[in-house]
Amino acid sequence: MQEALRKRMVAGMKFGQPLHISMSNSAVAFKSKFCAEGLFPPEIFKNELFLKEEIYRKSVRDSDLVDWPGAFKGRMKEGCYSFVTTDFTLASAREHLAEALPFFEDMAIIEVDPACFNK
Repeated sequence: MQEALRKRMVAGMKFGQPLHISMSNSAVAFKSKFCAEGLFPPEIFKNELFLKEEIYRKSVRDSDLVDWPGAFKGRMKEGCYSFVTTDFTLASAREHLAEALPFFEDMAIIEVDPACFNK
């Protein structure tokens, strides 16, 4: 699973696509089970760190460079960043996601009231 996540992350980096981590109504244990240096780094949950070349390049393999577009093979394309969505309320997110996601305490949280869509 870590390699599958790495490949999806690298695809987003190659083409400047946002990396959407959709938690829905779950608290997937990324921090303890899926994040690993050189595969799916925990820094993906903190763009300030993840967007640094010395961080994201650790997950790029020579085989990824073969079809990397542009002159700078392995350099993340502009427009790539990560974000997390959840169906949890703010209180539930704080309760469940703090243990599941690295750098949760540093994340900006935007709560959308679903009732505003029913008007």
